[in-house]
Amino acid sequence: VVVAKLTGGKTPEVLVASETGYLYVLDGAGKEVWRANVGDAVMCIAVADFNKDGSPEVALGAADGTVRLYSAKGDLLALAPVGGIVKSVQPADLNSDGRPEILYTAEGGLVGALAMP
Repeated sequence: VVVAKLTGGKTPEVLVASETGYLYVLDGAGKEVWRANVGDAVMCIAVADFNKDGSPEVALGAADGTVRLYSAKGDLLALAPVGGIVKSVQPADLNSDGRPEILYTAEGGLVGALAMP
């Protein structure tokens, strides 16, 4: 579970990872704002402005070995196979260009970074 402001409203949204293959985004009252069908268990979630467009994006790691990036409205922006069940995703600006990369760890000791569009 992650709490973050995605829609620009007064209250933050609640992002919920599911073992059934969905990422749910709920408003403060618990009403579904959008959901993404990932197809396999959602293992981890991070929110940051990865493409520096002024709006946050949602990065997630999945049990199918992919890292995905969604817009604040739920549009799939990028999908990167990284191999192994993704255990964590975290934003970090590794090259000081003002755009955070997505750091990830995955099963089997994999560690990497992805620059997203």
